Order: sequence, then structure tokens, then C-alpha cells
Amino acid sequence: MDPEEATTDPLTQVDLGDPVGTEPPDPVRPGALRALVAAIAVVVVVLALRPGQGSPASVEAASTTLPTTTSQVEPPASTSSPTTTGDIGDSSALGTRVDAVLWVGGDAPIARIDPNDGTATVLDVRGYPLVSVGRRVIYGDLANGDYRVIDDSALDADPSPITAGDGFRVDLIAPSATSGTVWVAERGDETTQWQLLSLDTNAPVRAVTTKSIRTTRVSPRLELARPPLIDEAEPGVFVSPMRDGEVIFRGSILADGDTQLLVETCDTTCTVRWLDALEAKLGPPIARPDGLLDRNEVHASGTVIHVRSEDLLQSNFVGVESGNILDTSFRTSDRPFAITADGEWAAMTGSRRLWLVELSTGREVSLSDIDGVIGTAASAVFASN
Repeated sequence: MDPEEATTDPLTQVDLGDPVGTEPPDPVRPGALRALVAAIAVVVVVLALRPGQGSPASVEAASTTLPTTTSQVEPPASTSSPTTTGDIGDSSALGTRVDAVLWVGGDAPIARIDPNDGTATVLDVRGYPLVSVGRRVIYGDLANGDYRVIDDSALDADPSPITAGDGFRVDLIAPSATSGTVWVAERGDETTQWQLLSLDTNAPVRAVTTKSIRTTRVSPRLELARPPLIDEAEPGVFVSPMRDGEVIFRGSILADGDTQLLVETCDTTCTVRWLDALEAKLGPPIARPDGLLDRNEVHASGTVIHVRSEDLLQSNFVGVESGNILDTSFRTSDRPFAITADGEWAAMTGSRRLWLVELSTGREVSLSDIDGVIGTAASAVFASN
């Protein structure tokens, strides 16, 4: 288990224990009581003579004027999902515009971060951002044990839960290439039922059933599923659920992805090919890319492969066209990063920090320490701005 995730249980509420101070107080003698009253009166007078101070507040809402390290006490959190905005640091060092906003969360409140101007908006909700759908972000909710949607155009509104209706139990979600939709899954003993759900109408667009399910672990108790575009119907036999179980290839997956996968097909001979899962089409044979490790993921429409060793001590980005291998130089868990759609930037979280990495050069830009925004376990998602 990753050391940064070991202190959190993503979909489990924390037991705060029994109330403190239930024992009856010891009796107070009259003389001691008069002395106590006099001391309190002196303190009140001293405080009245001091200059005005800000209102005390809950320590749960950390200051968003970052990277300032002085402690602040904020007003108690309300239930209407208010937001606070602050500066997370100078982002002019990027030297270029990032055409996206970044959502981060985990065991700390969810934050919307604009890497172009360095501003952060912290929401009064906790959870792991998992999937972006346009300007909406779906996260695993910590308190309610479900999945909820944040609308970037209405941040003051309460996040809405995802419900599929008709008794469909939403166990997992997966990204969708269809605008305004997300895949939801209900796991069974032998098969998994899927619905492609419209976020606008909360109604299913289509439904499929698979025998297999591929997931990526986000935290010790939370997974993100791959969309059901291919299904391993039998060991080593991959079919298209969208095309009535038509066989796509026989072989294995070398680098998994949502829509683009690197596979090894083995009929008479074994060859490495790209698979367009949306079209269920194989590309021509190619040379096996250098740098693959035990666990590999395809990102940014097949332009970047993230590779890692089984012990999670090695973590590299491999440029598909360039062949460049970029060592991320830190111990990585399953998904501590996000990559922009164009494959130019990766957002890294770790050690309560957030920084961007330019994948073509390896240049790192620290946005801030963002202590109080990034917790010990975090996930990140880029969304449209």
C-alpha cells in the first residue's frame, strides 16, 4: 500500500468516539468560585482593550490564501456547499496556457484549481475526483458512500448524487466518450450490468452486460472502472459488447486504456498492435514500445503511456511517438496524477503538494505546497474550462 494513502479509508466515515466531559465536575468551594469569577473579569477587560480580531472558526476549512503558512480559524462549515477562493501561488512560471482546470481531492476538501492564474476554489465537500464530463466532475463521496456530480457553472449548488433508477445499484463508474454521459456498473456474481447514463436526464442511453471488468485503484477502497468497450469473454478472447459479442482479438492487453489500448494479438503468430476500442478495430503490427513495465496505462488518446513496476517503486511516462521516457522520481500509487487531453501536462499529487510536469521536457512547476488543500491521499482530474 502506498504510504501516502495508508491513513485514509475513502468511503468510510470516521468514528469520533464518545462525547468528552460526561463525568460530573468536582464541587467548587465558595472562596475558589469568587477567585475564579474575578480572574474571568480581568480577562474580559483585557480582551475588550485589544484591537478587533477575526471571528473564530472551524479548523476544517483551511485557509485558501496559499502558500501562506499562518494558521487561520474559519467559520463553521455549512451544508449548502459554500466555496472560498484564494491564491495558490504564482503560476506565471508555466510559460504557456493550460486549456483545462484541475480538480483535486481525497481526504481533504475538493478544490478547483486554475493553473493559468493560480486561483483555487475550495468546496465544502470531501471526496476523490474521478471523471470529468465537460465542465462537470464526478467524485466518490466520502460521507455518503456514493458518487456525486459537481457542476463548475454552479459551484454554490449542492453536488447531485448519481442514481440509475429501477433498483440499479451503482457500484462503479467509468468515463464515456459520448458527450454528457458516464458509464455506471452494478457488479454481480458472474456478470456486470452496465448503463450509459445521461447526466442531463439521469436516464440510461443504452445497456450492456460483460463477463469481465477492468479497474484502476484510486485508493484502498475505491476503484475507477474502464468503459465496457471490450470484454474478456474467455481467457485471452476479447469481444465487443457493443457489437453483440463479436470477437475482436485473441491475445493479451499490454497497456490498458479507456478507448485506445496496446495489445498483443496471437493467432498464428503474436504481434503488437493498437486497438481502437470505440471502433473495435486493430491497427497494423508495430514494434513493441521500449520502457514498458509490469503495469501500463494509455492516456491522452494513445500519445502517452504511464508505466509502473508491480512494487510501485518505478513510475515513468513514455511518449508513444517520441519514445522519450520520463522518470516521475517518486513513489506512486495507482492513480496520483491527471493528464491533459493533449498529453502536454501531467498534474502530480504527493506529500501534500501539487505540481505540474511538462511531459515533453520533464520540466516541473510547483503550484504551491497547498497545505490544507491536498491531504495524505489524493486524486486529480482535468476538466474543461
